[in-house]
Parts: sequence; structure tokens; C-alpha cells
Amino acid sequence: MGYKHGIPIHLGGLLTDEDKNAQLDRLRKELAKLDWEEQLLKKRDDRLKWEQDMLRMEDGLKEKGYSVLDSAPEGGAALKAAGAPEDKYALEAGATYVFLEQSPNKSVGLFIKEVKSGSSGLYITRSNPAHVRKKFELGDSKVCWLTGVKSSNDVSSISGLQELSILVSNSIDENCRTVILLDGIEYLISNNDFPIVLRLIQQIRDKVSTSESKMIIPLNQNALEPRQLTLIERECHVLE
Repeated sequence: MGYKHGIPIHLGGLLTDEDKNAQLDRLRKELAKLDWEEQLLKKRDDRLKWEQDMLRMEDGLKEKGYSVLDSAPEGGAALKAAGAPEDKYALEAGATYVFLEQSPNKSVGLFIKEVKSGSSGLYITRSNPAHVRKKFELGDSKVCWLTGVKSSNDVSSISGLQELSILVSNSIDENCRTVILLDGIEYLISNNDFPIVLRLIQQIRDKVSTSESKMIIPLNQNALEPRQLTLIERECHVLE
């Protein structure tokens, strides 16, 4: 290929329509790649800024002598009476958080704190809702059982990813200030291809970000492959 008067040509003449289309496709792909890299850098900058803010907040709380979240919220005592753990883990509206813990104890504590602050609650759990309500003071929060077992009429349950997506979307549409506790990501991954579950998290996160809602996802990092954990962490703020 050469150039004549600034116009690219083949040795046999001007570019064919097929060649032009191929060049356009290459340009589109390059632009798409550049756009993706720009978005990735922006996410990293936002994540770094958020982490710096959290560290400054933590230092300020330590200077005031505040403690952090304590043990499991047994018997409805979700948060420690002394100290100010809710300040330590102040959740922002429109944000999705991954809480790295083996059991969802601290996540439940945060969820209850948000409900007591006036948010509408949606607790999606791998435990039977009847047992969950006996263990925690959930108020009027909706508790939905994530299970493949057919439950009785008085127990709300879902089994598929589509049902889960619709449930969360409808809850936010009904009340834009909803706190969602999604406990069971490991279960979803074990029963579905990981890319499909990741896409679900992305869709729900995007829905949450368009409202004043908040989502908490407890996650046992030992149950996931390192690459899977990294991809999920890219989509959410991470708490430990």
C-alpha cells in the first residue's frame, strides 16, 4: 500500500470498500479499547480516593477513641453499644460494598444499622427467613430465601438469577432508599457460570447507583478463585 496526494492506495488503485470497512473496524476497536482503559483508570482513581477518605476517617475516629465493629450480632444486639462503628463504616448512598468476612455477622450489623436509620430493608439470605427473624431484629425488612427448595406460601424465596435481579430492581423502584444485603454470592457462583454472576452484580450495582439505595455483599474470599475475587472487587467498594 502507498499514498497518493495524501490518499492511501493499493498498488492496483484506491482502497476497496472492503478495505475501508476493515480499517474502520480496526479504528473502532482501538477507540473502544482506549475508552475502556480510560474508564478503568477512572475507576482506579475513584477507588484510591475512596480508600484515602476511609483511612482519614479511621484515623480521626481512633484519635477520638472510637472502637470498630465487634462480634456477631446475636440476639438482635447488632451493634456494640459503646463506640461508633457506624461512623467507621459510613455507607454512601448509591454505593455497593463487598464485606470480606467468613460469616456475614458484621454485614448484618451494618444492614440493621441502616434499617434503624430509616432505610427500607431487603435481606437476601441462604438461611431460612424464619430463623433469621428469630436471630436478628430486622423490623419491617423483607427477608427472601435464596434457595432451590420450594418453600411454603408464607416464606418468600427465589432461586434464579433473573428472579434475584427483578426482586432487587422492584424493591429500589418501590423505595429509592433501600438497603440490600445480598448474602449468597458463593452459592450463586457454585450453581452458575461465574461470568453470569458477575454480570448480575454489575447490573444490580448500576441499578443501586441510580438511587439513594445501598447494597452490602458479604463475601468469603477463601471460597473464590483469586481472579474471581479481583473482578468482583473492581465493581464494588471493599470493606474488611
